[in-house]
Amino acid sequence: MPVYALTDPAVFPFIAIPALLVAILLWGVAAAGRRLDQPTAIRRRTVVVTAILSAAWLTGTWMAAASGLLRRWDATPPPFLILVAAIV
Repeated sequence: MPVYALTDPAVFPFIAIPALLVAILLWGVAAAGRRLDQPTAIRRRTVVVTAILSAAWLTGTWMAAASGLLRRWDATPPPFLILVAAIV
């Protein structure tokens, strides 16, 4: 398996795109809280919880991919299929 560096230009989109999507998600959660007239404390807590859960999801996915778990196509069902089903 090839070794990739985080500074490799081919790796950058795989970090930048999820980070951008999480930023858009957090902005959307904050905007929804404003439109619902939630108090600032509740809106801030909702954004923080969403950020923590998003970071946990991304970390878990990254660790599963780095360990090679998602490349096990001989398993039934393949772990990658479980990941796709969880995303959907």
